[in-house]
Amino acid sequence: MQEGAPAKEGQDKRPCAHATGRDADPDGAGDGEDRGDGQVTEVTDALERTRSTKYDANHNIDTATDAMGSGTTPGNVTDYGFNTRNNVETVTAPTGGRTVNNWQTIAGADVPEDSTNADGEKTEFTYDTAGNTMSVAQAGTGGGDVSYTYNKSTPECGGFEGQRCTQKTKMTSSKTVTTSFTYDDKGNLKRVKAPSPLGETTYTYDALGRTETITDARGIKKVYVYDNRDRITTVSSTNDTVRYWYDGDGNLVQRTDGTGTVKYDFDPLQRETVRHLQDGSQTLLAYTAAGNVDYYQDPAGRTDYTWNEVNKLTELKDPQGAVTTYKYNNNDVRTTTTYPGGTVQKVDVDDSSRPKSIKVTSDQGILVDLAYGYGYGYGTKTDGSKIRTSTDHVTGRERAYSHDGAGRFSYAKEEKDGAVVDSWRCRQISTRLTQRCWEAWSSSGLRCVVQRDSRGGGCGPWATPENASSW
Repeated sequence: MQEGAPAKEGQDKRPCAHATGRDADPDGAGDGEDRGDGQVTEVTDALERTRSTKYDANHNIDTATDAMGSGTTPGNVTDYGFNTRNNVETVTAPTGGRTVNNWQTIAGADVPEDSTNADGEKTEFTYDTAGNTMSVAQAGTGGGDVSYTYNKSTPECGGFEGQRCTQKTKMTSSKTVTTSFTYDDKGNLKRVKAPSPLGETTYTYDALGRTETITDARGIKKVYVYDNRDRITTVSSTNDTVRYWYDGDGNLVQRTDGTGTVKYDFDPLQRETVRHLQDGSQTLLAYTAAGNVDYYQDPAGRTDYTWNEVNKLTELKDPQGAVTTYKYNNNDVRTTTTYPGGTVQKVDVDDSSRPKSIKVTSDQGILVDLAYGYGYGYGTKTDGSKIRTSTDHVTGRERAYSHDGAGRFSYAKEEKDGAVVDSWRCRQISTRLTQRCWEAWSSSGLRCVVQRDSRGGGCGPWATPENASSW
């Protein structure tokens, strides 16, 4: 599949065909029905909840109905549309959110021309005559694009024809950064040169084509050693050496580094049961007949897990004996969580299983009471996937959120009794590859600089600038 291409979801690609009847799994978790051509049309689980699927003449999924139906009221329906070449063109959620894909045929393969999600965010794709992705562009305000070059018949970056040589990312209208790739004569990736300050990473390989060394831009070199089954047995670097041992089934049974040795035991189903830690302590894992974790035990105590007939967690007991319980709707979406102190969180979801409201109560009364809306556009009648409004019934405040064409948050305002009491606006202030910063300004005069870099970044402190009122 081409990079950036949406999956052809909804297609039934199972190798089996012409099965008939009803089949139950060993734990009685459900039954299935098909129509004699290998396509499952109805599944009833161990809680007697039924989900159904309809297919078109080409065996693509036409509609999928969830388990929220009751009596004569059907469940929620997700609708799929395919073109004559069996590519998924539309996906419509039960609440109306719609994804639209347009396709084209290049070099005999079907590839997406563009894709517009339920929030109206459009991604466009271009290709060369061989079907390699040449560009991926996000349309609209705030959108960017990435373009690629490839080896021709006479390679320009080593390796073979069709291998990627460069990736160019347009950061702003005046700034584009390039990552370049170089290959050896066997087609192995030899060098990746990223924009400053990331620098260059180099790779070497052994006679079997396995990665032997990796040297990053800091000059730190890692050396890999393998066994005759291509499993890593040693990783040596400037700072440490890590060694690995495996059993006959391929499970990792021992790991040794500068902190000591950790050993692992497994049951006949290759599941971890005991972990022997560096300090001599142990952790234990036990499983139910259905394969769920029954309990976990470490030096701090034992945690017990209870599951329902369809393998959803219903109760958790911590080492102190405190119990948290969980309830679900017919689609297995968690709707109620009851905490040990008696606090209860209830989540009401819409037909697309998104939170519609969240309410938290305790013996002190209502702690949290939030409502969410996902509609946008004229009259907020277009269903999207992002939260567009939130209402806090405890404080009486309402928030409305806006996003740019790339789907990033851009503006929010908070109102109470019809008057704006606060607002926030974000803009990008840095485009360095390893440091993407945004300013968030509040109408109350607060400024926050949010930074994300190659190491995870962080959020700078709030400050009150002199020019806050003019932004």
